[in-house]
Amino acid sequence: MGIKNIFQFKQPAFSGNLNVQQKEKKYGGIIQQLQLVDFWDNLDPHERSFIRNCTKWSFGGSIKGEDIDHPNSIATTKRDDCRFLLGNAAWAFDSKEYYLAESLLIEVIHRSKCLFTLHRAYQKLIHIYEVSAEENKCHLQKWKSYCEEHIKLAPALFVESNKKEETPPQIRSFYILKNILLDVNDVEGYKAIVLLEQQYNNGNFIVEGIH
Repeated sequence: MGIKNIFQFKQPAFSGNLNVQQKEKKYGGIIQQLQLVDFWDNLDPHERSFIRNCTKWSFGGSIKGEDIDHPNSIATTKRDDCRFLLGNAAWAFDSKEYYLAESLLIEVIHRSKCLFTLHRAYQKLIHIYEVSAEENKCHLQKWKSYCEEHIKLAPALFVESNKKEETPPQIRSFYILKNILLDVNDVEGYKAIVLLEQQYNNGNFIVEGIH
């Protein structure tokens, strides 16, 4: 049999398998609706099970846990993706599932374009590390990094708050980062954060001081 005939013989079988794969749907329900398939796929079975239970509780039992992601599920939610993730992050934190809470909040940061949602996510992230850093000193650097990223939102938060005629939100990361830097005797770093905090309070910003 010639090369041309070999390919003519094998091609229909390959195309048939490809069509079957395209028709298969790994997840349905709320996960599909909110376009969280890739995020969901990266969670381990325990984490997915935890969120299924949280969703069931938050919906007052009106849907089953498996409805959140079953391929045949048509369950939907009025929440957007970030509100859904933030709600489950709160459940995870309360249950001391800190790693899962962090994963959910990082996904919010990757997705959200709303400054105040980002602020809320960073506030919760630093709260996680405020708890866990006392138990594990290895978490200190990550905690510090989250505080720095949070503080970089300060100028835009101030401007947006003024537009809404609202008081700019308190940024706890200023307080935490100052203490972290004092603990490691980083006097220059501490002074830089004090200056940034003053600039935030006065509405006059320079953020290059964060390293």
